[in-house]
Amino acid sequence: MLSRISINVVLKAVIGVLGAALVVVLALGAWDSWGRLVVTQRAEAVAETSKYLFTALNHLRIDRTTSRADLLSDKQFTAMDPQLGAAREGEMPALQSALTALQKVDLPDRDALTAELAERLKRLIALHEETAAALLQPKAARPPGLADEMFKEADDLLNFVDHLSSRLTASIKLQDAFIDQMMELKDLAWLTRNTGGDEALVAINVMNGRPLPPDAMERYITYDAKTNADWAMLKAKARTLPMSAAFNEAVARTDQIFFDPNFAAQRLRITKALIAGQPAGVTAEEWSKQSISKNVPLVEVAVAALDAAADHAASEHASALRDLILQLTLLVGAIVAVVGMMLMVSRRVINPLHQLSAAMHRLASGDFGVVLPGL
Repeated sequence: MLSRISINVVLKAVIGVLGAALVVVLALGAWDSWGRLVVTQRAEAVAETSKYLFTALNHLRIDRTTSRADLLSDKQFTAMDPQLGAAREGEMPALQSALTALQKVDLPDRDALTAELAERLKRLIALHEETAAALLQPKAARPPGLADEMFKEADDLLNFVDHLSSRLTASIKLQDAFIDQMMELKDLAWLTRNTGGDEALVAINVMNGRPLPPDAMERYITYDAKTNADWAMLKAKARTLPMSAAFNEAVARTDQIFFDPNFAAQRLRITKALIAGQPAGVTAEEWSKQSISKNVPLVEVAVAALDAAADHAASEHASALRDLILQLTLLVGAIVAVVGMMLMVSRRVINPLHQLSAAMHRLASGDFGVVLPGL
């Protein structure tokens, strides 16, 4: 039976099988490149949104505390506190940018999250306007409860943004090892900054007239221990990774500024003095500004980690796009080559063989005037 198979079928079958195998291999490569492109595009969008959210988180924390302290103070302001003004100028553009960037992120409930962030941002803007007007009035003329309302709204938004940041990080978990590590470093830097801020608040709250909690020293010691533990963990992880110069410089500045032994001794001395009912030696405003300035390098560490994640995601996205274009080009080229080979075999091999076969049949039948083609 095999002897009856024509050379036409054999040649085209061989070309078809080899061509199909090549097309399948290239198609699988293109599909893999497409998958990488989707993953890196998501990671790039998450890294961009996370940068805006982190900037907003840092400024929101300052806004939350400073707004309340200023509204409860006896001071009548002729202009907004520069520290509060800087926090609001930093958080509002970051929140607006995060709202825009969030719409590019692939999350199942993205629309609901975007709507909630927009609504919370709208309420914060209204409270900013109300508190800005209240601060220009004497303390007795300020709306009662406004300080607590502002603190609660800012605190709720801070928690929502923190939750949203965690959701974004989880959405790209285990898809790129380097990005996972950068996000972990960012989280450790934020935890260090958070507990460092809580440590300072133990003293600031007392200076602002809030009652001293009975476990004030225990809280201080807990915050201090966690701050040092988180920072040690961050540095240990960073040592095993190829970090950027900006990240390493921010870590060095944090060691010199925030973890300066003199600053640690000052924090402890002020806390002990307040617990003992003695003067702290600084005002709440002075201590708040000093503490915030000391936290700046920690914020820079987190931003440098996010920048590294964003740069890596952009690089991987560009690489995946180049690979996809190359794979698709090769795939189209392979299909064209297979079709071209089929046509060439038909025109240059099969058709001449058919002509030769027909001539041979005529010759065999006694037609000696036939001219064999291809001689």
